[in-house]
Amino acid sequence: MPCRPFNLARAARTRRSGLSMVELLISLGITSLLLTATSMAFVASSASVQANADFSKAAHTARVSLGQVEAEIRRADAVSCDALGTYVDIVRPPGSAEPNEISRRYKYDAATARLTLQVTYGTGAGTVYQLAGKIKAATFGPAVVGTDADGLAAVQRVPISITVAVGKQAVTLTGTSGPRRALDK
Repeated sequence: MPCRPFNLARAARTRRSGLSMVELLISLGITSLLLTATSMAFVASSASVQANADFSKAAHTARVSLGQVEAEIRRADAVSCDALGTYVDIVRPPGSAEPNEISRRYKYDAATARLTLQVTYGTGAGTVYQLAGKIKAATFGPAVVGTDADGLAAVQRVPISITVAVGKQAVTLTGTSGPRRALDK
């Protein structure tokens, strides 16, 4: 195989392939802008996902609490609501009440944005349980009063409304329940 002679003039005319310092700095700047934009989009997306998860959890907890209150009212021997609609008191039948239990109070506390359950016992001491948080508003009643099978005044229905708010998202859950004994005739 014959060797080619080295041509100095040709070697001077050929340019080295590669990037100059200016080209390298420009490409580095463009890459950093793209990475910054991508990371900002990721952070915004993560915050949105977290806000949706918080709202979903709060709404689910409120739905479960609403179902619990409705079930308690259906099984109750006696039900009463306050005039402002901030709580409902329930007296359970002896067969389903805890030993020494007097009543249960489901209450909305606007100061703490919570829905609570307080169980009162014959000793006067009561245990308070937090059922749901991030509650913007809740009302119990006004109760619809009618007559029972004995002709006595009795609560027939209690409308319930719970509004959950997390950030800019809000949902209002509503339901109505009445003691089954009020239906017996």
